[in-house]
Amino acid sequence: MPTLLSRTSPMVLLLVLASGRQAAAENLDYGLSEAMFKEPVTFSATGQPQRLSEVPLDMEIITADDIRRSGATNIPDILASYAGVNIRRNSMNSVDVAVRGYNPGLGSRMLVLINGRQAYIDVYGWVDWSSLPVQLNEIRQIELVRGPNSALFGFNAAGAVVNIVTFNPLYDSVNVAETRLGTQNYREAGVVATARTGNDFGARLSASETMSHDFKDPAAFDPLGHSGQRNFSYDETQLPQHPFNGKIAFDARGVIAPDVTVGLEATYSNGRELVKSPLPYYGTITPRTSSIKGDIEAETKVGLVSLDVYSNSFTNIAVLPRNVIPGNPTLNSDQRVTVVQLRDLTQLDKENTLRLSAEYRHNEVNTTPVADGNIFYDVFSLGAMWDHALCRDLSWNNAVRMDYLKLGRTGPLLAGLPLTNADFDKSLDTLTWNSGLVWKITAEDTAIATVARGMHLPSLYDFGGVYIKFPLSPTNTYVQSGLPWVKPAVVDNYEVSLAHEFRDWNSEVKGALFYQQNRDVLGAAPPLTYAAQTPTTTLDTLFINNGNSREIGVELSAKGKLGTAWHWSGNYSWANVSYDARYLGMPVAGRTGLPSDPANGTPKNSANFAIGYADGPWEADLRLHFSSSYLDTRATAVGVGYLTEIIPAHADPGGRLAFSPDNWLTLSVSGEQLTAGRETTTYGLRTERRGYVTATARF
Repeated sequence: MPTLLSRTSPMVLLLVLASGRQAAAENLDYGLSEAMFKEPVTFSATGQPQRLSEVPLDMEIITADDIRRSGATNIPDILASYAGVNIRRNSMNSVDVAVRGYNPGLGSRMLVLINGRQAYIDVYGWVDWSSLPVQLNEIRQIELVRGPNSALFGFNAAGAVVNIVTFNPLYDSVNVAETRLGTQNYREAGVVATARTGNDFGARLSASETMSHDFKDPAAFDPLGHSGQRNFSYDETQLPQHPFNGKIAFDARGVIAPDVTVGLEATYSNGRELVKSPLPYYGTITPRTSSIKGDIEAETKVGLVSLDVYSNSFTNIAVLPRNVIPGNPTLNSDQRVTVVQLRDLTQLDKENTLRLSAEYRHNEVNTTPVADGNIFYDVFSLGAMWDHALCRDLSWNNAVRMDYLKLGRTGPLLAGLPLTNADFDKSLDTLTWNSGLVWKITAEDTAIATVARGMHLPSLYDFGGVYIKFPLSPTNTYVQSGLPWVKPAVVDNYEVSLAHEFRDWNSEVKGALFYQQNRDVLGAAPPLTYAAQTPTTTLDTLFINNGNSREIGVELSAKGKLGTAWHWSGNYSWANVSYDARYLGMPVAGRTGLPSDPANGTPKNSANFAIGYADGPWEADLRLHFSSSYLDTRATAVGVGYLTEIIPAHADPGGRLAFSPDNWLTLSVSGEQLTAGRETTTYGLRTERRGYVTATARF
């Protein structure tokens, strides 16, 4: 059988000729392929190199140039400029990011990958963006994928995928030192260094540290509804106000045979930040993450075979304020996930490509604050993708994936809880699929139609990894818990899009229409009153399935260049969410609100506009983000209920001005939220204007 690369596209053959050897897909020379096609290239969706216009899903590629010119200091502020992305900044270092809504605190339907390794935290199904062990200077591109894509990308890609691709040390020498000072006493220093030996080995090491003060001013309403307790989050004796983060990452790649490439990655980060829980209230966390990943890719007679093995750890101490839970308790989490992935990509002929995959995942966390217990699950997955060229201008991609999850628990349980470890002896299976049709109508027009089913699997927190119990009064007890029989949320998405290039005007426009159904939405629910411990009354907040929802949306975007110096872009998103909220099968009508209510929390209208100029040593960029009003949820008192608060519409300008006196040094000033000193974007801390001065040296 001919090998994959001997029968694949002319682009890959040219890459092979240029590099002098066969190149495995995960070690593709992005720079060479971009130079050939004069546009970014991705292989993450199907495993084979593709132009963006060929990808059978809704993807946006954010390049290293886009990242630099944004002036942003973090990935969420970069993503915020793109259609369909909703962010909520809860504090200086804590940001919740969602695509097309559904944005509760400490929860996410988004799969975040760094070079194929998952970076979201399984304890909460959450992404701690400030702890991601990657610097902006070492990112080649960020691939933003909208909609459910579990069958193509894997575990928990229910609402979106953010795939972060760093520069490959086999091909790219990235050597950068950067320092930044800013408002909120912000200080940052980082370095990225690459060493290469010929064409067969390369390694990159990066390290950085950031420190700052947090926002101080609460929103106009009392975050907890406790009279006289308004400043609970700002008393450093309860919740420290000085966030920081340190991170280090190592990436080495080598060619051990003409058709075999190996890689080793290791990362570490630690920090401190204020976060908003899904209940909701604030707490301080001190996350510490580490990972190690090894991979090998080989061009064989049966195709391009790749094996990835990695382990992630997340250790955290969460401190809750005294006026939320008596005694100022701490929640100590120690979580480990181990993943083994095997893939085989084979081009059967010029029209057909097949990818088979298998995955095993073990995920375990200690129970907290109950000591000496563990909750865990094993997931076994099988997947297949078939990419078929129906004709020269029409291609069809289909993917399917089956996940089988086995849950378990060991150790003591919370006293008085009506559960035993046998109740955690559960299993569930999920079937997800993607189907995408790409039609190149003309040289300037491309239409894409997709249907997909994704699964939002419960986190270990949802399954019952955390149990809190304390007295509210002599006759009232509060319990916070998950449940072992919580079900995955099912996301079905139907979407069509049309893109047109105006080549004479050096610009392009795109429009997308989607309809989404969500069943068994996951999240926290209002407290339920029941007589579980006679004669006392227990108020129980559970993390469960909260009903069904539907969403219809439109996303429009355009971008282009004016001459050689100017570039511009703009996008608009409209989303309408309806929600049939249910709690343990009962309608929620008459209750005071749900912390995870997607209809309340998703803005109907959002828009972005950006314009930039570059000539000689000068670069200038200005951008504007607008969001219409939406509702956020606050607690009236712990164990009693929730109220919704209107977050007003807001427009946030940001920008960057940079000067490069020579080829190695760049000096820049940048800012976020430039026109408002303080702005209400959540029920708690008001975000503050932020400004930075940066010096970047490339060597």
